Amino acid sequence: MKLPSFQFYPGDWMKDPGLRSVSLEARGLWIDMLCLLFESGRRGYLQHATGKPVSDEQLARMTGSSSEQVSRLLRELEDSGVFSRTEHGTIYSRRMIRDERKRTACSDAGKRGGGNPTFKGQTKGQAKGGSKQNPNPSSSASSSTSTTEHTPQPPAGGLDAQSLFLIFWECYPLKVKKPKALAAFLKLKPERALLDRMLEAIERQKQTMAWRKNNGQFIPHPATWLNNRQWEDAIRPDSGERSVWDEFIGDPEKEAL
Repeated sequence: MKLPSFQFYPGDWMKDPGLRSVSLEARGLWIDMLCLLFESGRRGYLQHATGKPVSDEQLARMTGSSSEQVSRLLRELEDSGVFSRTEHGTIYSRRMIRDERKRTACSDAGKRGGGNPTFKGQTKGQAKGGSKQNPNPSSSASSSTSTTEHTPQPPAGGLDAQSLFLIFWECYPLKVKKPKALAAFLKLKPERALLDRMLEAIERQKQTMAWRKNNGQFIPHPATWLNNRQWEDAIRPDSGERSVWDEFIGDPEKEAL
């Protein structure tokens, strides 16, 4: 999927000890590299469409620097643990790869029958009176037992409404007021098909300026989003310009140049 943008967290950028320990010059190179990593056919890895790592000389041409300058700055970034390398020497961003895996898991959760890692080991079609699904430990601590007392019966052969909500909660970018969000979700009497539509809408809306502006300041609360049926909103994603680096990195949806 060709995405026009990636999440950027100013607070993390300013507080990361590795980044704070390197020079301003090195941080400037890293922000260019993040753009290249995002544009890569294998998102998060600094490699060509052929799978070969981008060399220091090629990175220098991409960023308008000299090979000596790039090599020096890469050593500075690597020594501070800003990026990692594969066994073949390919530079990669740990954070970007984690975010991409989560995005893919959320996008495919409904189609894979609850394949989100959050729900490994859960039995489909759990019978009435069985053990209740506990929220993932990384979920908001605001959840309470009172919100699970009236969970609807699970659909035959599928996940129950509580489990569908946990997939929604994992994928929604703003995690606030979880009990209200759960109540709003259950009121919809959700099924798998409805969850699929929600997840697709969330992925589209995450690419809009309204949701990206000011580090997500204007993302609606999940309960508000559900009550207003905002998965039905007509969304026009912000158009992304073709990158000047495509000739180096390649486009996974097109043949390599």
